[in-house]
Amino acid sequence: MAPALDFPASFPRWATAEEMKRWEETGWSEVDHHETGRKEKLAWDLIADARTHAALAKAPACPVLIFHGRRDDVVPCTLSETFARDNPHVRLQLLDDDHSLLASVPRILDESVGFLAGLGG
Repeated sequence: MAPALDFPASFPRWATAEEMKRWEETGWSEVDHHETGRKEKLAWDLIADARTHAALAKAPACPVLIFHGRRDDVVPCTLSETFARDNPHVRLQLLDDDHSLLASVPRILDESVGFLAGLGG
């Protein structure tokens, strides 16, 4: 759900170069949390670890179902659209929702059950 497929390189969307430098120097930063609406502490270790991984471009060799909100202001849905286009066994469901996908939970549950049921056999 709303996968940050470019997570290792995504930080410039959320922080300036100066903020990133200060974050690295102090070892932590307070970031706006999209769910709580508060500033939450986030350790630099997350960034350091993320930078050791490449962005995900190739899906695993199994059927994949992605749900992504069209109004996601945290992870752009274009990332999932490109990923689905480049990986034929990926099914993308774009929803009229934001990053939390809370308004779409019933649809996500229904579609997930159907998707998983189709894998049996």
